[in-house]
Amino acid sequence: VAVVDTGILPDHPDISSKLLPGYDFISDSWMADDGDGRDADPTDAGDAVDAEVCGQGSEARESSWHGSHVSGIIGASTDNGSGVAGVAPDSKIVPVRALGRCGGSGTDILDAMTWASGGSVKGVPDNANPAQIVNLSLGGVGICPSYYQKVIDDMVDRGSIVVAAAGNEDQDVSIVSPGGCDNVITVGASNENGARSYYSNHGTKVEVSAPGGDSEVDNGIISLSQPSDPSSPPYAFQMGTSQATPHVAGTIALLRAIKPSLATEEATTLLQSTSTPLSNCDRDSCGTGIINATAAVDELAEQGADPGPDPNPSPGTDSTWTKRHGPGVCRSGDSDCRY
Repeated sequence: VAVVDTGILPDHPDISSKLLPGYDFISDSWMADDGDGRDADPTDAGDAVDAEVCGQGSEARESSWHGSHVSGIIGASTDNGSGVAGVAPDSKIVPVRALGRCGGSGTDILDAMTWASGGSVKGVPDNANPAQIVNLSLGGVGICPSYYQKVIDDMVDRGSIVVAAAGNEDQDVSIVSPGGCDNVITVGASNENGARSYYSNHGTKVEVSAPGGDSEVDNGIISLSQPSDPSSPPYAFQMGTSQATPHVAGTIALLRAIKPSLATEEATTLLQSTSTPLSNCDRDSCGTGIINATAAVDELAEQGADPGPDPNPSPGTDSTWTKRHGPGVCRSGDSDCRY
């Protein structure tokens, strides 16, 4: 599972054994806060900023360690007597750094998505572990641009299932990206009462919901972090569709372990048909319900073993797209790059 995000805390004891080589796609050294531009080190250097730095009216904030929090939900070590348990305990994580201080540029994010799925990016060594699933707990306001849709379509053509956060603006997901794009599994957030989280975007493009937390009724989702106090456990609560999305990515990892050829459409149908209805969806649509990982795994297992790839496939074409892109939907100054 590739996590396109703020990078990773590589020495965190609950995830270090699960990491495959990743890449840092942040080209601006100030935004990266690691002294250079793109390189093969996806370590999260932090994204803390002072007030007004990311635009007029922007608030000061401490480092989020967002990529590690998301990665832990997917694949934190399990049955190790400490910390948290990942949804897919045998999964491997490819950390792909595209967000830093004040968010990320569209070019960096799109190149990161391309690389994560096995596409070629000029000046960057190819990914030796193309992701079967790509988690996008990021986004910004704006109808899905054609170049963004093109990247996603190429990712799917290469065999990746793309899972995207619906967003946290309590608005229709059709006007945000990548959650509003086609060919992705878009995830809304639910709270511990089984209702839509008050902030979660909604609409017909939301396929399913998953636990994301809700400050009105719960503390959110606990996962990996780096505490400001070194004596504190390296975990923290966060909430958002960012946290809901890796629950779905992890569930799809379980499903692909049963059926490696599982594609986006079949995965979506399976997740939806086995989901649990929300106790309350107070908007027009919140997807079919909250994912039920056990039910989805059981349903797929009952269908029988994966027959494997076609031994005589018909010729295809390489859909690799290496073009550089213009301004994107997640720019410096955007406050919603990390959902």
